[in-house]
Amino acid sequence: MKRTPLVRHKPLRAKKRVARPSLTSLKRKADRLWSQLILSKGQCEVCGRKATNPHHFISRTNRTLRHDPRNGVALCYRCHIGGNPSAHGDPIFITTWMMCKRPDDYNYLFEKREELATQVDYTQVITSLERKLKEKEDGNHNQ
Repeated sequence: MKRTPLVRHKPLRAKKRVARPSLTSLKRKADRLWSQLILSKGQCEVCGRKATNPHHFISRTNRTLRHDPRNGVALCYRCHIGGNPSAHGDPIFITTWMMCKRPDDYNYLFEKREELATQVDYTQVITSLERKLKEKEDGNHNQ
């Protein structure tokens, strides 16, 4: 008995792969949103000049607090790195300022800094930051 070859009338379609953003691109996007949120305060929180530099009070290497808005301080160049004192040039200066001007945030960060983030869900972080940024923009438009 002779077998007839199978003939496929429709070509096989390759499954479409959904392009997922890389971890690095998600982290960069979260960093950008965090910076925008911190700088949306408009002026340097220390001296009142135009804010140009977002500063992490607790280092960015702490993944638990890296994208927490309470860990951000809007600073001008001078108060961030260019002046004397500055946040990077004199950490005691910014610590003292934080304790005096934002004691609730200082205490919150002091408690949270020892927590270790096992895995960060950057899509959730991005969603949260986008929501906070939108709320801030909506609040500014209503004033």
